[in-house]
Amino acid sequence: MIPCASAAAGSTTTPCARVAARRPHPGRPFHGMHRHGLRRTLAVLLAGVLAAVPAASQDLSDVLPELKTLPVPPSVGEGLRLNYLVEVATVPTAFFYEWVNDAGSTNHYNLPSPSGRGRTQVDVIGVAPAYVALRVQPWLYHNFTGPLVPLFGGEEALISHAGGGDWYAHPAALAKVAETLQPGLRILRMPLSVAGRLYRALRIQREIRGAQAVVCYDLDTGYLIYKAASVTGKQGVTVSQASFTGSRRISLPWFTGRLPSWTALRPTLRYEGSHTAVAPGPFPYTLPLSAEVAITAATVNWFLYEQTTTLGSLPGMPDTVETKTLASGIPSTSPLCLPVPAPDTLRPGDQLDADDVTGAVLTVTHVGTLASGRHGVVLHLRVGDVAWAETAYDGATGVAVELRTYSGASPIYYTTTELRLSALPPSAPAIPRLTLERLGPGNTLLLSWNSEAARRYTVESSTDAGHTWNPLAGAEDREGTGQLMSVELAARGTHGFYRVAAR
Repeated sequence: MIPCASAAAGSTTTPCARVAARRPHPGRPFHGMHRHGLRRTLAVLLAGVLAAVPAASQDLSDVLPELKTLPVPPSVGEGLRLNYLVEVATVPTAFFYEWVNDAGSTNHYNLPSPSGRGRTQVDVIGVAPAYVALRVQPWLYHNFTGPLVPLFGGEEALISHAGGGDWYAHPAALAKVAETLQPGLRILRMPLSVAGRLYRALRIQREIRGAQAVVCYDLDTGYLIYKAASVTGKQGVTVSQASFTGSRRISLPWFTGRLPSWTALRPTLRYEGSHTAVAPGPFPYTLPLSAEVAITAATVNWFLYEQTTTLGSLPGMPDTVETKTLASGIPSTSPLCLPVPAPDTLRPGDQLDADDVTGAVLTVTHVGTLASGRHGVVLHLRVGDVAWAETAYDGATGVAVELRTYSGASPIYYTTTELRLSALPPSAPAIPRLTLERLGPGNTLLLSWNSEAARRYTVESSTDAGHTWNPLAGAEDREGTGQLMSVELAARGTHGFYRVAAR
């Protein structure tokens, strides 16, 4: 999904990304955790984990190098969703240490302090032999208890080793970690109850310079099941925790499709629109909004893209510009594009997904002519009455051409966003020109054709004057190079026909 401009800046549940962390800009606070020096010891690693952002990711691959070479564990695959309950609060230092030291009857403080509570969902978007692409989406409980509101624009991409090291770690690597009880460092295998379920867990606890951190992984699946931290700052002690609440496999009707071929060409897409905020006062205000999306890496099932969002400001104020790396692909409930011909398989009224944690329901609201006059499909993601996102996809190219969002826990104040694609990506490859040449006095033919980078080509032959065609062995589904491509084959006499098909 193309995010809106208001990602609830300062949200306690916004994770930071390993690929491209959110950058600070005028008018927007920066919240996140930067990794520094995670190279030598577990102690250094856990010191880096200590941060005010409870759902921020960590990387165990530097201290567990096996994670860099292990394949993806059996418990992880495309379409997997991990759910976490995330909580954070800042309390006065003295009161915090009375609680830690079990002060007993003196611990009866009821003081207001900055706090937040929400959910974090981690989706496995793509799996490759060496890497895995994850999408991390934060949700925030309005007024701490509800309703649960998605932070449109708050998602992040995370590329990790196939063996894990962030939201999961391969059980084979966890099995090699030795238990230890040292001052300030404890590593234990123990039964651990999280969200009412008992796990066989590896618990790593570290205390250093007034800060404490705990990370726990399930020894059977490798999932991160619990994380907690406390950090002493100028305003008090910030305490946070993220608890694993379960997982599920997302199943969508386009899972068996392939991404449209234009994604492999890595185009840049531009969206234009507006962002409107409504609050008690004389009138709402509408600001210009644009998003530039540049695909940087692509596979047949998923791709990475760098998105630069520019939100205009009131007169005399600078624009808000944000750049980050995101991931999209077939195993996604809100992709940047749909596989072709997925729109032809959808029908109005189809319910494609219902999330039991957030209550978000994805349905098909329209199949037919879009506002642009082209054929397409409209998907609607709704979270009760507090938020929705509606995306229109072009039928020929699969790309998202229109996006509208609404977010507001109260009808008195809410935000809306509208974005429209400025120009469609290429919808079909150029027709390749096939040439045929006989090599020497022998019975060998050389077939050559012009190719486009990342297009797929198959050479086909016919022996019945073009009534039926069959792929040539060794010339099937070959990736274009942008240069002249060729294949040698034994001639079948003078009655053979050849052609090259591109997609």
